[in-house]
Amino acid sequence: MANDVPIGPFTCDFRLQRVRPPEIVREEKAGVEYISSGGYELAYETTLVFDDGARLPVKATVLGQGVRLMALHYSSGQPARARGWAQGSVQIMNESGLIIFQGLYFDVRLLWTLAGDEALTTTGAELEHWESAFGEGQYQGHFFSLRVDASRGSGDLSGQAVGFIE
Repeated sequence: MANDVPIGPFTCDFRLQRVRPPEIVREEKAGVEYISSGGYELAYETTLVFDDGARLPVKATVLGQGVRLMALHYSSGQPARARGWAQGSVQIMNESGLIIFQGLYFDVRLLWTLAGDEALTTTGAELEHWESAFGEGQYQGHFFSLRVDASRGSGDLSGQAVGFIE
């Protein structure tokens, strides 16, 4: 196990960008509208800033494997928002592009605010994003965890993340 790598609690700025859009499927069951999607790719670049002052620049690829939402409607019948969860995989790379962690991500308390049209146009999003991953290469034998309350208005999902490597 390598001892010359930054470990411990960290914080970082988090901004999740869309690389490949989701494939969205809508279905209705017993009068309830569900929205599913998958096959999307997201990415972020940030610098992990550890409590001891160490810094670790990273890039990540986030692959969406499943989103499940339920559309909630106004009494008029127009879609108001959608609530649900998302899950997939994450690969975290160092500055050189070498994978240093691989694992899973989960989005919980996922909320899309909707414009009220039939296309389900989103006007914003909020979620709690979690990543958990096992170390590879120089981080073999270490564990990575990250959590962020992220929101999006007209831009990318963003927030201040906290986490640790141990």
